[in-house]
Amino acid sequence: MLSHSTIGKKKLNFLRRHQKQSICRKSMGGKKRQFTPRIRPKRSLLENRTPNSPPQTGLNPPRQIENRWELDMPLAQRLFQKSGIGVLEQAKYSINHFELIFCFWYRHVPLPESFDFGSLLEQNPKLGHEVVLYDVLRNGGNILIPASNIQKREFELPNGSWGAFWDRSLKWQSDKPTACVQWVHSLDIIDWGEIVNWAKSCIALGYDPILVVIDGEMDVTSYIIQDIEPNGQHLSPESLSENEIRFIKDVLGHVIYSEQGWYISKDIDAWPLPSFGVEHLSGRFFTDEEIDFLRYGERPSQPKKQSLYADLIHRGIMLRPGFKFGCCWRGYSMPMEDEHAPYLIPDIDFLPSNFEALCLSLRLSEGVNKSWILPYQIESESWNYMTLSRWNSS
Repeated sequence: MLSHSTIGKKKLNFLRRHQKQSICRKSMGGKKRQFTPRIRPKRSLLENRTPNSPPQTGLNPPRQIENRWELDMPLAQRLFQKSGIGVLEQAKYSINHFELIFCFWYRHVPLPESFDFGSLLEQNPKLGHEVVLYDVLRNGGNILIPASNIQKREFELPNGSWGAFWDRSLKWQSDKPTACVQWVHSLDIIDWGEIVNWAKSCIALGYDPILVVIDGEMDVTSYIIQDIEPNGQHLSPESLSENEIRFIKDVLGHVIYSEQGWYISKDIDAWPLPSFGVEHLSGRFFTDEEIDFLRYGERPSQPKKQSLYADLIHRGIMLRPGFKFGCCWRGYSMPMEDEHAPYLIPDIDFLPSNFEALCLSLRLSEGVNKSWILPYQIESESWNYMTLSRWNSS
């Protein structure tokens, strides 16, 4: 048996990767990075949350009228005109339950003695989440008005919208909303068709679709949904010459099956499609999708996954396995030597089924500076694409 070792001090070039990492960690030394955990707000119903001083003359508590609360003028008019809180109709002003809590926290409106959050929650199990949503999105002076308060206005909200959102720089009475808001619980099952239809309706009306997810910690994560057109510079088979197409057909006659793929070694130096296959072991390895597409092209009535693959190839996108990023493919617009993959594409047959799974995919994609792409088809065979990314109301 023969063996060898470096003489004297170990050199980094002769070490395996895990050994290098160990030595590098030790040599860098220093203290561990210190992170301050984020404190989750508790939002007490016993004290307000504003640093502003209360008025010298205390405000009267609101009066409950059926399922709403009435406030006195001129406070009511000021809340309505300046902040878009409540409904002012025929000189009568009222607010709903979560608006009342917001006004208690930030406008020094006292909660009446009859206010019983537990009883209200029994009537509306979503009330706690609506309180949190309203608080978070109104942070910093933004305006959020629930759809139930929007009556006769010069704008319409798409079906499925919980409310309309105005950036703090806009006036809600004269400017169109910046966005439409829909909220879900993190454990809800995703209806992708419903989300796509709602997002498309928002975009068509000139609004940003904002999807707000509230988890079991009463914490809020918001996403903006946008149209995207993934396009690239890579050659597709239809752009080849007749000689190159004949060459590919001839080479495909010599493929060798490899576990979950195929291998070709014949005339590999003349291979005309660098975006297909991976050069390795003095040959080229191909995935099943690549070989299927090279042999048969785009076929009518083919499975959705193959149809999606064909559309991305026609757009000039190079597709590589996305296993390391928890998706079906990673997509390149330019050669791999020139860029990291900007796109992560999920398996169209196995999209995330709930918002916990979706959050995992989106957090991973943004952590590696990539766009998670949602492919979809509506009333046609053509593919369209949207992307979801984190959004902050501030």
